[in-house]
Amino acid sequence: MKFFKLALAVGFSFLFFLTANTSYGQEKLFYVVIGAFSYEANAERFLQIIEKDDLQGVIRFKKDRNLHYVYVIASETRGPALATLNTVKALGKYHDAWIYHGNLDEEEMESIAKVDRPTQPKPTEIPNDNQEEAGTSTEGVVETPNEGEAKIEEVIPTSHTYYFNTTNMTTGKEVKGKISVIDPESNKVVGEFPSHELVEIPAPNNDSGMHKFASSIFGFREIQYNIDPFNPDQSGLKQIRSEDNQLVIDFELQRYRKGDIITLYKVYFFRDAAMMRPESSYELEALLDMVRENPDLKIKIHGHTNGNSRGRIIEPEDEFKDLFNVGGSTKISNGSAKKLSYLRARTIRNYLINEGVEEERTKIKGWGGRKMLYDKNDPMADNNIRVEIEITDE
Repeated sequence: MKFFKLALAVGFSFLFFLTANTSYGQEKLFYVVIGAFSYEANAERFLQIIEKDDLQGVIRFKKDRNLHYVYVIASETRGPALATLNTVKALGKYHDAWIYHGNLDEEEMESIAKVDRPTQPKPTEIPNDNQEEAGTSTEGVVETPNEGEAKIEEVIPTSHTYYFNTTNMTTGKEVKGKISVIDPESNKVVGEFPSHELVEIPAPNNDSGMHKFASSIFGFREIQYNIDPFNPDQSGLKQIRSEDNQLVIDFELQRYRKGDIITLYKVYFFRDAAMMRPESSYELEALLDMVRENPDLKIKIHGHTNGNSRGRIIEPEDEFKDLFNVGGSTKISNGSAKKLSYLRARTIRNYLINEGVEEERTKIKGWGGRKMLYDKNDPMADNNIRVEIEITDE
């Protein structure tokens, strides 16, 4: 291992010599990109993380994608870039690294300090009696007398601009997902908003003046913050800060650990079938990322149904094909709910195997309707049809 790291360090020293002596802006180059970030501060933290693997990265801003690229080599030919890509992927942590072939000229490589964020309107002055215009309204403002004759109005915001900065605590990579905004008094969800985008959220409509923010991203433990957007500094949280009249909230997400059980809420199966609907792919990719991130992680996949009735079961002729296509080559039988739940768990396992996950890292179990969450006639009974992932080792 020490020899591997030494070879890696020597190799990258040579590659950086090549990069440093390349004339940018003259022709397209081959870049080995190991990260892309919406928020530059995340890219800077990522540089510190990859140093532990003897990698030296460079940040460049890609204008057309509005992303900060982190790359470890810029080569005039594809060969050195491909060799570097294979070396980086062999570390096991950078499976999503890729080669970008293009021309990051000097203009594009100019680093941008912050994500562009629109600013809130500044308070305006209320005209005095002699200057008041017809139709001017003072509704929604508080008049504060000055020492002089003029009065200043304080605009009370009806909404606030947020940027939810969700990152993987271990890898430093940005994680796309949704943040739930909850009224802490009624415990009702006000709405769900995407991370790594500017979002406008109505001001709290409760006595406390507080919002609760909760991360709801598959594969990571939930994080919750209670924040008063009118007085964010009083929250005492280092995870919230004001930047250019916007509130940036950091969610440093931690993966689930041994013993935790996660439900695949957004994996859907065709009726009476072991094949998944195409819209299941997003959450499956998140599961795949979780398993790939830790090569020592082992899981058990539990299948559940709504009730224990026997019925028709549709499964693919080849268990490793047509996992998302009920119209492919299939075989139909009559079987128990336990068998159907087992076959659905097997489908999830086979998806992971098709993507390169070793079979010995997964086990499967079909429960049928033995562990239902609701009575089978309850309005919420559809939630009984689910697949759960248990972390058995890490």
